[in-house]
Amino acid sequence: MMLSILLVSQLIAFAFGYHGVDVSQRFYSSSFSCLVKSGYTFTVVRVYKSSGQPDSNGPLTISDAWAGGMSHVDGYIFPCYSCGNPAKQVTTIK
Repeated sequence: MMLSILLVSQLIAFAFGYHGVDVSQRFYSSSFSCLVKSGYTFTVVRVYKSSGQPDSNGPLTISDAWAGGMSHVDGYIFPCYSCGNPAKQVTTIK
C-alpha cells in the first residue's frame, strides 16, 4: 500500500513538476527553508500515529512548514484499526 502511494505521488510530481516531502518526524522551519531553496513546494505531515494516538509533533511541524515557505501543507493520519471508531480518531487531531 505504502509503495503504491509513493509511486502515485512520484507520478503526480513528474506530471506536474511539483516536488514535496512526506514528514513523520519533527521538522523545523530552517529545514523547510532549505527544502524550498532546493525547489520543494509542498509537504504532507503525519498528524495521527498507527498506535492510536495523535502525533504531538504534527501541529508544530505544520506551523514550521508554513514558516519555512512551503506553498502547500497538508496532514495525514495512520488510522488504528484495532482502536475502533475511526471518526473519533479523526476528530482527536488538533
